[in-house]
Amino acid sequence: MQKEIDNHNRDLLKLVNKHGYLFQWRVKTEVEERGALPWEVASWEHHWVNSKEGTDGYIDLILEHCRHTAFVLIVECKRVDQGQWVFLVQTSDSQRQQTMLASCFYVKGHVPTATPDKQRLMLIGYSDFSLTPSSPESDMCIIRGEGDRDKPMLERISARLLDSTYAVAVEELCLRERPQNRIYVPMIITSAQIRVCRFATDNISLLDGNLSEANFETVPFIRFRKSITTSTISMADRRNIKKSSLRGLAQAKERTILVVNSASLFEILKSIEPIGAFPGMSS
Repeated sequence: MQKEIDNHNRDLLKLVNKHGYLFQWRVKTEVEERGALPWEVASWEHHWVNSKEGTDGYIDLILEHCRHTAFVLIVECKRVDQGQWVFLVQTSDSQRQQTMLASCFYVKGHVPTATPDKQRLMLIGYSDFSLTPSSPESDMCIIRGEGDRDKPMLERISARLLDSTYAVAVEELCLRERPQNRIYVPMIITSAQIRVCRFATDNISLLDGNLSEANFETVPFIRFRKSITTSTISMADRRNIKKSSLRGLAQAKERTILVVNSASLFEILKSIEPIGAFPGMSS
């Protein structure tokens, strides 16, 4: 009888371990119980609705900085089994080798709930912010098991994370009773190893598309920056377009997601913070 109970419990444990809830719970506990971290859990399993995109879901964690009160992390926890995420970085692209910049969502001031959406959107948008520590930056990630016809997993997660970030910003904008600036930084915390593949384009064959040599490095986190959004850009974004061109439009639609390896979570959360004043925002 006891053996049957033990076997049943093992089966239940396997069932529980198949899901990512426990990983999410452990990340939450790490933030709450580490006294040295300047973060607090504002919400977890936070339901969101993005009426603009017609999407909804649950945010794993929302973290607020204790000192920089305008600084908010929108966190997605992604557990993988012995996985590696390989990010491509071209050696000739000096800006992507190491950067502090991140294209993040911000809210400037307060708009009453009765204000039409079009007017509200003029006070929110994306801008480049300086965040420490620096990291490599990439717009391409290769994950084992993905086929050429599959929509890349990281892009799928990032798109949904951006939808949820917008939803939380609008939700807060309607709730605030006094003016307050906010910057929302989307972050993916993963158990996958983060590997950077640095390569020269001259080493890519035009005959078969294969790379003859590259340098690989394991990093604690990386900035994943890409034109992920399919939405029309806001008036604030339009003002940031330097040239009336497709290149300028593509740059205005770039978004940054911080991708953090869970083993380095404590050190990253301990050190990450904004540097200097927010562009276009009063302190």
